[in-house]
Amino acid sequence: GNNKATFKFVVNREQDIDEVLKDFVEKFGLDGRRVYLMPGAFDRVQLRDNSQFVAEQAIKSGFRFSSRLQVAVWDKTTGV
Repeated sequence: GNNKATFKFVVNREQDIDEVLKDFVEKFGLDGRRVYLMPGAFDRVQLRDNSQFVAEQAIKSGFRFSSRLQVAVWDKTTGV
């Protein structure tokens, strides 16, 4: 495999993270340091509200956290 690849998943709840673990990380033996969890959000309010939970889950699971810059800057997820 390509050791330079990263894998980004938008998640909202624990079930989403469980799915990432089962269907991708465990299935394909992904290195957790190459897996990014990003908060699901359609606007800045949701981004703010979901970020702490997702960041904590990323740390707990040995993954990395990434925000969603397009939402923070433009307050939307599409058309930017």
